[in-house]
Amino acid sequence: MNRPNPIQWIGYAFGRRLPDSLRDWVRNDLTGKYATPRHIMRGLVPFTPLFVVFSLFPGELWLRGSMVLLALLLALFYTTAFMPMNRAHRLAKHGLPADLQNPERARRQALERATYAAQHPHRFLSTDRRAQVSQGFVAADPSIVDGLPDRPTRIGSARISSSSNRGDA
Repeated sequence: MNRPNPIQWIGYAFGRRLPDSLRDWVRNDLTGKYATPRHIMRGLVPFTPLFVVFSLFPGELWLRGSMVLLALLLALFYTTAFMPMNRAHRLAKHGLPADLQNPERARRQALERATYAAQHPHRFLSTDRRAQVSQGFVAADPSIVDGLPDRPTRIGSARISSSSNRGDA
């Protein structure tokens, strides 16, 4: 797998598009193992000039250090908070699907979803079946309405009937 040279990587950190020959590297960078720490480090690069300027301000060392620390904390916060949007934007910019996921994480989520569906089959009516039920073509299972059991449910000490949950009381 080709890697970008240092100049290309700095441009990439500032938001430039890499050549198509590096598309596999971009995919691995954004979805591979350790993608989150790489994103955080890449996100801090554009703030480096600001950190340098703050460290050169006149004044006590502790004051300049505090300014750099505050800027670093804010940069970390925003870099982390906007990570999914930045990742999707970078993927789309490089011609990759914006919802591309780490293959291992996607496999794990599919396994968890399949396990949950096997344990709770009443919550997983197919979309076609829901459409048929809502249009009156097929009778809904009388024990299931919108994923709620058709029997009274006890929440805490209050007894709530599921018919009041459906709004047809």
